[in-house]
Amino acid sequence: MKGGWNVAPDTVVSFLIGLGEKSAKFPPSRIDKRKFKKVQDRHLPSVHYYVNKEDGITYEVQEGMVQSVEYYAAAKDRYLLCPNQP
Repeated sequence: MKGGWNVAPDTVVSFLIGLGEKSAKFPPSRIDKRKFKKVQDRHLPSVHYYVNKEDGITYEVQEGMVQSVEYYAAAKDRYLLCPNQP
């Protein structure tokens, strides 16, 4: 199989939770700064992503409020990627 994941059919490999009007204040002091990398959005200077590839989680934060949370494969699960995947 070229592309995708070498997992059983119907296995969820990532999901995104958009918080919309239920966005919550982002407490940067409560995350492990050794695990998360802060990345500014290229097009929207008020948007930052707090990325933790080791555990497979990214927070999208705009003006101090969490807009979305994305969960994806942790670094330890990358061996399940099919060949020719980044």
